[in-house]
Amino acid sequence: MLPDDDPFLSVNSIAYADLVTDAAVQLIGERGLRALSQRAIAHWIDVTPQAVAAQYGSRARLLEVVLGTFAGRWVTWNRQAPWMTHLPVVRLPETPHEVRGCRVWFSLVEFAAGSARAGDDAPSGIIEWAVAEEREHVRRSLRERIPREPDDDDLDVVMALGQGLRMGLLAPVPTLDLERAKGLLGRHGILDR
Repeated sequence: MLPDDDPFLSVNSIAYADLVTDAAVQLIGERGLRALSQRAIAHWIDVTPQAVAAQYGSRARLLEVVLGTFAGRWVTWNRQAPWMTHLPVVRLPETPHEVRGCRVWFSLVEFAAGSARAGDDAPSGIIEWAVAEEREHVRRSLRERIPREPDDDDLDVVMALGQGLRMGLLAPVPTLDLERAKGLLGRHGILDR
């Protein structure tokens, strides 16, 4: 049974893309992107590997569907910051589900980068959309906090800080804890000049 409080799972959906993405979140989150295969997905959702292959054809296509579905979940999660909602922040992972979700996101970002190097830009387009959505959320948040229109430099600083803090929290040997990361984001995430 999948937990219903995980923001990166869609346990109440019976849509095939959601079922496959839920399985991918579990697989990638537990064992990394290399664990994702049509056979592993099929086992997880209790169908035959042939059924997954008939639906998606290749592992690359399967990953694109997972990426597209997961990107929507990522954008939704980023728009909901339960702490420090009064500050223009990017979201940090607080729960084990959120930590796993961030690991999955970074794995999918790396998949998209590798696909682009191999000449397939479709996955990168999905990442670009999700990042643009997150940037726009940060821009709206900054508009509420600073007395001028945020520029691209403001957005770049906040986004880079958020990404760096996420990476610090996800490291095999974390370089900081959540409270320190929140403090740093609170201190540096507001760009009053």
